[in-house]
Amino acid sequence: MATYDTKDHGADHGATLQKHKVHHEQTESGSFYVLFGSFLVGLMVLYGTCTQYGSTYAAEDAAGAANNVGTYYSFARDVSFMIFMGFGFLMTFLRKAGYSAVALNFLISCFVVLWAILVIGFVECVHHGHYAKIDLKVQFMVEGLFAAGSCMISFGALIGKVSPSQCLVIAFFEVMFYGLDYYANYKCLFIVDVGGSIVIHTFGAYFGLAVAMVLCRKPNTGYQHPFNGPRTSSDLFAMIGTVVLWMCWPSFNGALADRGAQLRVIINTLLSLCSSCCFTFITSKLVSAHKKFDMVHIQNATLAGGVAIGAVADLAINPASAMAIGAIAGVCSTLGFEKLLPVLNRRIGLDDTCGVHYLHGIPGLIGGFSAVIATAAADEVVYGQTFAVIFHTTGRDNVNQPGYQLAAIAICLAIAIGGGLFTGLVVKSFMNSPPRVMEDEPYFVVCDDYETVGPRQVPVTHRSQVSIEMHAAHANS
Repeated sequence: MATYDTKDHGADHGATLQKHKVHHEQTESGSFYVLFGSFLVGLMVLYGTCTQYGSTYAAEDAAGAANNVGTYYSFARDVSFMIFMGFGFLMTFLRKAGYSAVALNFLISCFVVLWAILVIGFVECVHHGHYAKIDLKVQFMVEGLFAAGSCMISFGALIGKVSPSQCLVIAFFEVMFYGLDYYANYKCLFIVDVGGSIVIHTFGAYFGLAVAMVLCRKPNTGYQHPFNGPRTSSDLFAMIGTVVLWMCWPSFNGALADRGAQLRVIINTLLSLCSSCCFTFITSKLVSAHKKFDMVHIQNATLAGGVAIGAVADLAINPASAMAIGAIAGVCSTLGFEKLLPVLNRRIGLDDTCGVHYLHGIPGLIGGFSAVIATAAADEVVYGQTFAVIFHTTGRDNVNQPGYQLAAIAICLAIAIGGGLFTGLVVKSFMNSPPRVMEDEPYFVVCDDYETVGPRQVPVTHRSQVSIEMHAAHANS
């Protein structure tokens, strides 16, 4: 009878894994150089041939330039804080993928801003029927940052499970689908959505989830992975991202609002954020294990009010209504993280690393349906303006505008899910999946203490269950 040497077999298996790892890293590096280099050269050519400085920056119009910068740049600065610091640090909760959270967020956001300015500029040319060089204005810088925000929402569903090269390709396609969503809803339907509850948050969430459904359904690659979880220090860093996002959200919603409506935007957004924060703490303590606060809820659901209020932030909805929207969003987001996330992972294999479905997707839909109600209740007497001014186009009133708002939700979901599935299939067909997930080491030079970070002690499907088992072990001891 032949003997089987398990020691030799284990050594051979380890050598095979090491060879596969080296091959992937070499392939990934080559793909990154080629893809990113090609994208950057292409962007330089497009900026050199298709853009020019906006007219408000001409030397003979210095007063106009000052007004333009004074109106938009302070908002753009706050939005930049949200995109580059807020989103980046919010995703650092992963115990061995903090570099990926902050650094890839930085890289992909810069790329998206450059690409989105051109795409949105082209959309404006199509809308006006005037095909000329794109005028670079501060407003376009803000639109580019908004597109980056939508892409980073999608990245939240994928972080730890895709390579840098895959991130670039996904972002490249997503910006084009985002431009289509932008054109359909803002330029054709003329919807009310000043803070992007529908166009930015709902689109980004469901685009990312659709890509995840194609790329990230292998066993033990995401939600069940032992490194898909926080440690104390990573949770604290993630909380920094939460606070930055919370503080800057009024600027995000008000950046491109009409100057006469910016006060309403800021007040409504702040009220909604405060309400969602308070109700998140209440709901978290109510539904979590042993009636304790869960940092997953605190880091995420406290922001849901900012997402949900975005669609109606510039409308005269009554301060109590703004608080109610924030409360509903905070409660629904908390319940989503606590109850719905593990169910969808178990039933349909939806692997959502950061829970963007519950921070951006569901609250974005709440905002979308809130806009249906708010536009139906709009009154010219209350606003002191005509419906043409309130809804930014002629032929609209409080009877037909709600129908356009409903149509926008359906169109956004169709473009996001369809575009995400298409992008996921393209990436899956032409690019290799990373052999190791939820780790920085394949792509970054790591510190000496990197290997000391171990996996979760209990590979379970929900953090509350971890808390229960730790409590039981402590009681038994």
